[in-house]
Amino acid sequence: MSSDLKSFLSSISGRRDELNHCVFDTSSSLNNLESEENFIAPLTHYGFLAINGPDTSKFLQGQTTCDLEEVDDSHGKLGACCSPKGRMITSFFVARTDREHYLLRMRYDLVETSDSALSKYIVFSKAKQKNACNDYLAIGLSGEKCAANVELVFGRLPDQKYATVVKEGNIVIRLDDDGTRFECWLKTDQLHHLWTSLAMSLSVESSKIWEKQTIRLGLGEVDRKTTEVFVPQMLNYQMTEAISFTKGCYTGQEVVARMHYKGTLKKQMYRIYVDHDLLSSGDDLYSKENKQSIGKIVNITSIVNNGSEALAVITKKHAMTNDVFVNVRNSIATKTENGSDSTEIKQVQILALPYTIQS
Repeated sequence: MSSDLKSFLSSISGRRDELNHCVFDTSSSLNNLESEENFIAPLTHYGFLAINGPDTSKFLQGQTTCDLEEVDDSHGKLGACCSPKGRMITSFFVARTDREHYLLRMRYDLVETSDSALSKYIVFSKAKQKNACNDYLAIGLSGEKCAANVELVFGRLPDQKYATVVKEGNIVIRLDDDGTRFECWLKTDQLHHLWTSLAMSLSVESSKIWEKQTIRLGLGEVDRKTTEVFVPQMLNYQMTEAISFTKGCYTGQEVVARMHYKGTLKKQMYRIYVDHDLLSSGDDLYSKENKQSIGKIVNITSIVNNGSEALAVITKKHAMTNDVFVNVRNSIATKTENGSDSTEIKQVQILALPYTIQS
């Protein structure tokens, strides 16, 4: 972590926890898991991969599921990088400061993995890549009061969903249709003075609150525990503008396209509730009678009353019959009197998503 980033987090009494989330060691509302309105949060669970050079767009077009020709100085995209087998190495949001400088914002614990995977291909391009986690920090803003602060800092507002505004190398992205949810990518050497203006009249919250909102929006993200596990359609990326089926070839495209045109998708991502708060991404789900996994948790966050909300990839037939359970034996480090593992079974509740899951 750079000295600028350490200094900034210290100045707001925050720290990065073991899951890379920004948390606050206070007893105030800074850790309120149900805060929803008018807040700002340092998104330390995200990191950045910078790719620069005259061939950057062409290079990324051949490595990502989204259409890079639709990314310009005023518009970004959701997307993924896949292995040759069509499995997602990482998911990301991509935006640029100019035609030769692009940033991929992804899970912090996948930046090095993604850097290594893409480095195999970038040697053939007039472009260079760099781990930019020390250069930028993502900041999330949510609520009706946020637009005024964003406009104050950036001079104007992005005018539609996934539109961007760039100022002095900093980027703001509008993430919704209503203009109440923004993500700012700020240079770490400018954090202190930009934060002051962005945070006016807003509560300061943990990045876990932001993740809860992201889960409720049905936007699944790959992390270290789930890299190369899912094909993009399993995370509903065909429904969230993260896959282009007309852009042409990219690494893993044959598998992704075959699934779209000829395959039958047996598993999809659902939003779920579990009456337990010690689960994590990558944990397996089971049916009542089946000891083999029928799905995996993608992203998860604790809510009140020791419960969790999550996104999970589940076999369709089990999700439709509500026959989904989680075995929390591996999540609780307890033993019975005879020394065997203690096992607890919890049924999973399927919740609504803000978009319709295609059959």
